[in-house]
Amino acid sequence: MRTAIADQGQAEGAAFVERFANAWASPELGRFENLWHPSIVFEQPGLPRAVGIEEARSSFRRLLKAFPGLHGEVLSWQGDGTIVFIELRLRVPAGRRPLEWTLVDKIQLEDGLARQRTTYMDPGALLVGVIVRPSLWARMPRLFLAPR
Repeated sequence: MRTAIADQGQAEGAAFVERFANAWASPELGRFENLWHPSIVFEQPGLPRAVGIEEARSSFRRLLKAFPGLHGEVLSWQGDGTIVFIELRLRVPAGRRPLEWTLVDKIQLEDGLARQRTTYMDPGALLVGVIVRPSLWARMPRLFLAPR
């Protein structure tokens, strides 16, 4: 039997995931910022760890510049008001063959906001996807270089 506390936690997790899905459906920096705790920590393969709002902004700016048209779809999720695991498919227009990859974000929540996000994915599959799509090559330095 579920308790009221468990139901509340599930509802809080569901509310966050809904906002997360909306942000990825039409990515803009401001939509992501509304999900972040002031002390957000981002960790993902292949990119430097980002700590705090300013580093998170910089990281997302680089991502959105490197992959114009990037958008995502939540495939599934599990969690509560403390932690959620979100399976996400990301897609980037790239000529006749869009680049797609799937990842799982583990997000620790605090006050309904993402306090820490750890991404689990195969960066090798993403790298191969970029290598076989020359239209994306010129954009890759934007992902790793600090914006000007």
